[in-house]
This record gives sequence, C-alpha cells and structure tokens, in this order.
Amino acid sequence: MQLAGLVAESLKSTARFPKRRSTTPFKKCKRRQQQRMRYFDARVIENRTLGNGYFVLRLGGCDSLAQSRPGQFIMLRGDWGRDPSLPRPISLLSVAPEGRADLLAKSIGRGTRLLEAATHGTRVSILGPLGSSFPEPSAG
Repeated sequence: MQLAGLVAESLKSTARFPKRRSTTPFKKCKRRQQQRMRYFDARVIENRTLGNGYFVLRLGGCDSLAQSRPGQFIMLRGDWGRDPSLPRPISLLSVAPEGRADLLAKSIGRGTRLLEAATHGTRVSILGPLGSSFPEPSAG
C-alpha cells in the first residue's frame, strides 16, 4: 500500500511541468525559395589530383545546379555498373553559370576511388542540389 501511494505521488508531481515563457518574441523565419532537386547526367571535363587522396572533378552539363548555394551537396554516381550501387554525397566546390561544376572529394572507398579514376568524357549521374545552405551573413 505504501509503495503504491509513493508511485502515485511521484506520477502526480512529474505530470505537471512548469510552463516556460520565452523572453524573446517569436520571429518568423524567412523562407528561402526552394530549389527543385532533380536527376540529370553530366560529363567529366577534368579530373585534377591534388595529393593525399584529394581530387577535383570538373563536370559539364550542370545547368540545374546554377542556383545552388554554399553548403549544398549532390549525390554522384559514376557509370561503373552495379558495384558499388549507391551514389556518393559530394559537396559543391563551385558552380559556374555556364553549366560547369567543380567538386572536391577525397578517395576513401571503392566508389570515390572509381570517381578519382574517371577520365574526360565519363558520364556521371547526379541528384541535386540537396541539403540546406549556410545562413546568409548578418550585416553588422
């Protein structure tokens, strides 16, 4: 009986949490214009090795990435058959208005090693742009 009474008292005290009031007024977030991600194919224009496993892939035919923002990424898959089957997430280094995109990557596993070995003209499949961009810098 005493144990049941203690449990009931404990449940009553934890069921009521004090209401917290914010000291700052609620601010509405500015909604950024949503970009549409889409699947498309691109071609390798240049593959530059930087050393220590890092490389820069320059892709052509990336007009869909023209409106991408810093901090976004793409899912990239080479035309290498079934293995490995999953695309690799790669961040965007830079995107030029003429449909050129530069990607910085590091060769870690089988998929990125195959991307590092890609030559001029190799077809790659892209899904993007994905992710949230970095916040705009505040003035002041």
